[in-house]
Amino acid sequence: MTPDDDDDSLRRTLDAFDGARYPLDTISSKALRFMLARPDGCDATVSPSRFEVRFGWHPARHRYVLRAAPPVVSELFRLADAAPAPSVRARIGPGTIPITGAVSWSFGPRWLWMDASGTTVSIRVRDGTGRVGIPADSEPLPEPIKSPRRFVDLAWPLPCPHCATPALRYRQLQDGSLVCPACSRSFVQAPE
Repeated sequence: MTPDDDDDSLRRTLDAFDGARYPLDTISSKALRFMLARPDGCDATVSPSRFEVRFGWHPARHRYVLRAAPPVVSELFRLADAAPAPSVRARIGPGTIPITGAVSWSFGPRWLWMDASGTTVSIRVRDGTGRVGIPADSEPLPEPIKSPRRFVDLAWPLPCPHCATPALRYRQLQDGSLVCPACSRSFVQAPE
């Protein structure tokens, strides 16, 4: 993929807000599936250099190829039954996405916010279960999904197995491993 392809992908993504429609392929369908399948929600940004998604169920930022963004935004417009506009507030789903040559997939009710500026697109998806109506047109994008950092405070200093620096406090990752405050390497604490 060349920088010109990236520029074209951003332009096509912005064109989707003006009414252009692009069909899903297997790559864009996979990105959209991850965005809609789980109720934890997601935040996505399309910029000149990236298509990035932060999921409510995983703290990392996930990058997708920029060429997946125009079909994703097109499909979100279709699901929202929204007219071309620089801003969309809608309730979508539950629904099923049929993919030619691939397995169809389903998702539950979701609330959708999409905003386009001249250089970026912001998308927020949140669980729509139990919510009525749609987000108000004047309602701003919801707060970004944040992954709170968890820390473990120990009764006695624990030396890092990598750098041997003892510490009373370690950041704890989702899998339970600890991150050394001195060398930033992670390790699993041996059971006592």
